[in-house]
Amino acid sequence: MVIKENIFSFLTLILLAAVAPALAFAQELQPVPGVIHLESQAAGSPLSFAEVVERARKAGMRVVVFNDKYNNRVEYGLPPLRHLFRKFEERGSIRGYGADLYLQEINELARQHPDMLILPGAEVGAFYYWAGSVSAFVGDVLSREGLSRLLVSGKGDKEKIGKFDYRQNQVDRGLKVVNFHKDMLVLGLEKADDFHNLPTVSNRKPLIVAWSSLLNLWPLPLLVFALARLFPPRRATPYPYALAAQPTATPKAPEPLSTGLRRARKSSMMLIVISLLFLVNNFPFFQPKYDQYHGDQGSAPFQDLIDYVNDRGGLIFWSAPDISTGVFQAGPMLMETRPYSSELLTTRNYTGFAVFAEGMKSSGIPGGIWDKVLTEYVHGDRARPVWAIGELDYDVGDWLGETQTVFMLRELSRKDMLAALREGRIYAVTGSAKVPKPVLKKFQIWDEAGQRWAEMGETATVRRPTRIKIELIVPPEAPALELRLIREGAIVWNTEITGSFNEIIELDYQQKKGMTYYRLDLDSQLIANPVFCRLPTASPAL
Repeated sequence: MVIKENIFSFLTLILLAAVAPALAFAQELQPVPGVIHLESQAAGSPLSFAEVVERARKAGMRVVVFNDKYNNRVEYGLPPLRHLFRKFEERGSIRGYGADLYLQEINELARQHPDMLILPGAEVGAFYYWAGSVSAFVGDVLSREGLSRLLVSGKGDKEKIGKFDYRQNQVDRGLKVVNFHKDMLVLGLEKADDFHNLPTVSNRKPLIVAWSSLLNLWPLPLLVFALARLFPPRRATPYPYALAAQPTATPKAPEPLSTGLRRARKSSMMLIVISLLFLVNNFPFFQPKYDQYHGDQGSAPFQDLIDYVNDRGGLIFWSAPDISTGVFQAGPMLMETRPYSSELLTTRNYTGFAVFAEGMKSSGIPGGIWDKVLTEYVHGDRARPVWAIGELDYDVGDWLGETQTVFMLRELSRKDMLAALREGRIYAVTGSAKVPKPVLKKFQIWDEAGQRWAEMGETATVRRPTRIKIELIVPPEAPALELRLIREGAIVWNTEITGSFNEIIELDYQQKKGMTYYRLDLDSQLIANPVFCRLPTASPAL
């Protein structure tokens, strides 16, 4: 037991020595451990911002990224006045806490801890939709439990419908909210307004500003007509009373006209009430681009979110693409979020995705969706590569540090940390929070053009054979691990290691032109981002 503790202390000292505030060491990159997707008091966690940071410090983390839920609200409105006759449930979120206060408190913590990097971010669900009938709404949403059960911690009841064939009729017939937990992680936004205007269905943004929006003013002519009918212009000598004013005329009671006026007034009042209700319901008259009542809108709402974040200089990652939530019973309703790893292929220009803990079923495995995306990039079918991170989704407990994103930094600064995320100078590692993790010191490819070692995320000009440098520090008590190199989805080299590893590998890859990449996978516990290779113009092979 003493030996294990000494080993753990030894490895911890190695890592901390590498990232001590003297990170002002030369230009050599050093691994800095961090955690992404921590939750706090803003989203209902029992822990304050300071308590989360202190736990991260004790776990040996030097980078802390908060990603509280931006908008934790679910709503159902009855047609045709969905914005007036509605029921909603909202739990802890950045929107409810206040984006200004959220940014202020996290940035203040960052100033108090200069030896750490503490950043604000958000977990954002751009879109969800309702499936089911209005009659189901009456029976389900307006029930005593209603929407409140949809937002309990844990994303639904403990009961998971794994094999729900026998309940398929209920699944198809009843009311359910779909894709409420289809989320993305946003960071790098510095202004509160950038949070306020996030394009999400709960925010009713983005709004469509077009001539068609004038149709939402249709109650206005009706209101004018009703008011004109209720208060008609007075005539100088109304006909029925002109006769009554003559001495020889017999006065006539105007019952038919009075009855007509009363009816006109009643109908006018009704029209006024109806038109005012619809005017209030339609305000601000610009239609949101998406709502939750017209079924699945595919990738479009999420692509809008990606574009919005990119336009403001932020970073955005798909969260838990291989999610296993499935279908949950939530009070009288169902909550359904299926795996959405296919979005890695259908959306563009996002920064990356979380390979741990919910990304290694189909996305991050060799030959999985990530490899397909990277292959699109090297073949010229995609403008940007996609990086892998680890996300913790931590709110409380003793498992902080279980999943880490390790940043390869030249200096301990927010600027270099964000640059590492943007450029792919990161790797993800997972395992028990109480056991030391492998440390990847180097994963590089020799660049013939620059006469240097290219880092993760960079592109090297290579000749045959390709020289790949790998330096791994593995805890001595760790079991045998398989070290793999993956190129365009195929495992092209592998070996079993039982301790630390430091070698230069040479691979002979025959390719006449173009680009390729190599990425490192240590037994599905440590995933490094790729180094790209470009064939020199005059060379016949790679």
